[in-house]
Amino acid sequence: FKDQIAPGRAINDGKIDRQALVAPTPTRPRLDTPYVAPRTTTERQLAAMWCSLLNLEGIGVHDHFFALGGHSLLAMRLLAQIEQEFGKKFPIHQFFF
Repeated sequence: FKDQIAPGRAINDGKIDRQALVAPTPTRPRLDTPYVAPRTTTERQLAAMWCSLLNLEGIGVHDHFFALGGHSLLAMRLLAQIEQEFGKKFPIHQFFF
């Protein structure tokens, strides 16, 4: 299994040599949704929040948070940041639509 994840990257004890792994690129992955740049100040602020949480660059306005690697805990952090920055509170269930 480890050879499938990181072929040739195991050290003597069978663990993966993390130092030998290639660092992930912080660019937007290839998605079915075409990239549309943020156009307004609000869209740019929200995209910056996503970029920070997801450690990615180039978040588009039609991108899906979970398709970019987001998960429910990051979604909760994002909603807290939105509430702090904009004074708007959104229930978590709205985030999944």
